[in-house]
Amino acid sequence: MSLPGARGFVVPGLIGRFPLSMLGLGTVLVVSLETGSYTLAGSVSGTLAVATALAGPMTGSLADRWGQRRVLLPLLGIFGVATGALVAAAMTDEAPTWLLFPLAVVSGAAVPQIGSMARRRWKMLAGGSVRFDTALSLESVLDAGVFVIGPVLAAFLATSVWPGAGVVAAVTLAVLGGVLFAAQHGTEPPGRSGAATGCERRTATPAYRVRGLWVLVAAHVMMGVCFGTTDLCVIAFAQREGHSALAGVLLATFATGSVIAGIVYGVVRWRAPVRLRFLLALMAMAAASVPLVLASTIPVMAAGALLVGLAVSPALIAGTGLVELLVPTESLTEGFAWLAAAVGIGIALGSAVAGGLIDTYGPNPTLLLTTCAGLTASTIAGAGRRWLAR
Repeated sequence: MSLPGARGFVVPGLIGRFPLSMLGLGTVLVVSLETGSYTLAGSVSGTLAVATALAGPMTGSLADRWGQRRVLLPLLGIFGVATGALVAAAMTDEAPTWLLFPLAVVSGAAVPQIGSMARRRWKMLAGGSVRFDTALSLESVLDAGVFVIGPVLAAFLATSVWPGAGVVAAVTLAVLGGVLFAAQHGTEPPGRSGAATGCERRTATPAYRVRGLWVLVAAHVMMGVCFGTTDLCVIAFAQREGHSALAGVLLATFATGSVIAGIVYGVVRWRAPVRLRFLLALMAMAAASVPLVLASTIPVMAAGALLVGLAVSPALIAGTGLVELLVPTESLTEGFAWLAAAVGIGIALGSAVAGGLIDTYGPNPTLLLTTCAGLTASTIAGAGRRWLAR
């Protein structure tokens, strides 16, 4: 935060990333409350999430090429209009059900990738120094904080104000934060099209051509499976124990562990290579999930969630640090967006698979999926370590 210009984009960047944690739940609530169908609500929310994951890397690539402001401002307009239309369609009885899906695709595809853009700005300000690790830790803490506050805020607004309030609040925060973020010209990285010659533009390497990035993407998909499975199982566990109201507390405990680990990670001056830190954090995540499988009471489940959370931030920070080492600077926003997309896809997969397993076997046995996903991520990182070396 002491770096020149950092304060100017950190706060807007925090405000502008709230849609990532509010939009999915907000969409489920507005559709289910208005139509009475959780199947339809889940399908629309899933469509939106997949669109966000698939479009994120393309948005990042455009920002790398043309500059963040030139991409972000039009995107915010599209996002606001499409999401507003989605809420209106969900709350209008005369609107056909099929209309929700194309609107969800456009809304999800236009979700601004402000977290990836912020990390790209940190690279320009602090890349190549120990401050960059600290900056990545700060970004991880901000992400965790957003995922603690956002779902609670979306649920409260949708159930206490009116069904579409959670989604409208997400759009409002996105536009407000995004506009303020785009206004910080001094820290905006130059786009390739404006800062490079024609020859340089042709030879700039896209992030997707870096083999090591695909190792990270595969590992982050498995991490997303861990997150999606754990969240759903924790909620189901609280309901089974007759304490549904404590589900939010358990999820907050998970995020609290991530915040604590992120702060500690940023303070420590690491000597171990980043790829080794990444592998060890994934192994720790897999090991920490075992107590969740064995948990029989709410306090034990809370302790297990805290342990898993402690491994999350180090894994995410180390993964982001590896992108900074592997991907050319002019393609970094795209590289960061690939990781966000991978986690989003993994969360969707984990939630979908875990839902069926919970109905059949219950939450505790289903948590073995978290362990297996963590072990798979560790195996991928270990097998691909050659491509993770710069």
